[in-house]
Amino acid sequence: MNLRYCIVIAVFLSIVAVSRSQDGFVKLFDADGPPKGWVVRAWNDVSKEPAKPSEWTVKDGVLTTGPQRGNWLMSEKAYGDFILEFEIKIGKLGNSGVALRAPLKGDPAFDGMEFQVADYNYNTKALDSELTGGLYRAIAPLKGLQADRMEQRPH
Repeated sequence: MNLRYCIVIAVFLSIVAVSRSQDGFVKLFDADGPPKGWVVRAWNDVSKEPAKPSEWTVKDGVLTTGPQRGNWLMSEKAYGDFILEFEIKIGKLGNSGVALRAPLKGDPAFDGMEFQVADYNYNTKALDSELTGGLYRAIAPLKGLQADRMEQRPH
């Protein structure tokens, strides 16, 4: 699934950062190992002390996190107008997101915008805007998807 959106980066997901330098795109994760130029912050208020150590890592351009839940991976850079292109992969019962236009205080999902990445099976009572493709609790995606079959969610 290719999606174009804005950035800060969030939790529990695998992202393939796409670089097309001939088109002016810049890789967000250009070296293997811990992401350089990124910080890990607490889930509910990113202005608090850094989150417990996290195992975010990059390998061959793919960003993954370790088993620790409840943190945001945030860019140390500020971005103006931009395009973020990435692919996501989430397993059954997965729950994650990408924070967009989030400030460096408060909860990015509510004080900014969160592009939601969450399997329907994680919360079968979720609103459409609380599932993959929605702007969390604001705008529902045109089509809801289930991670295990990538089908439209039952209504």
